[in-house]
Amino acid sequence: MLYKVFLSTLAMFLTSMHLFHPEFELDTIAIVLILLAIAPWITHLIKSVELPGGTKIDLKALKDIEVNMARAGLLEEAEHKSDMIFFSENAAYENPRIALACLFFEVEKTLKSVAEIHHIPAQHNNLDSLLGLLYDKKIISYEQKSALLQLIALLIRAFQDCKIDKNASNWALRIGPKIIKSMDKYRF
Repeated sequence: MLYKVFLSTLAMFLTSMHLFHPEFELDTIAIVLILLAIAPWITHLIKSVELPGGTKIDLKALKDIEVNMARAGLLEEAEHKSDMIFFSENAAYENPRIALACLFFEVEKTLKSVAEIHHIPAQHNNLDSLLGLLYDKKIISYEQKSALLQLIALLIRAFQDCKIDKNASNWALRIGPKIIKSMDKYRF
């Protein structure tokens, strides 16, 4: 809280000095100083700032998915790290794109395995269609289907040229085993 007051006070002081200078014009410097003064008070309203030309996978998006997965009952505690391929932890920790991409492959593999067990042809279906079929056969709930679709959409973005929050690796390594463990119950 103290830093907010200090930063706002400093920015407003500098803005005042700039404005009351005889040659004042409302220029870029004044606008930046005013924005700097109000920024600490509105940061909770801003999810992320992205310059034109790119998308971003940020921690808030990951946490939103985590909340939806938990609501859908898809985050059971994993007793051990399992044999998921993305637990080449060194590579996953060093590159969040690798961690998210490997989580995508694990989710895809698990969904196809669930479909196969329930006699749903998985080889010709994309994951969206596959989730629709699992829902139609009452194997998963609508809430689970929605949460998994949201997760898959985000994971597919990891394949694209977008910025990925550096904490995405930790998120994937923490949440991945829980998701797979939760989906394992549908294999029977």
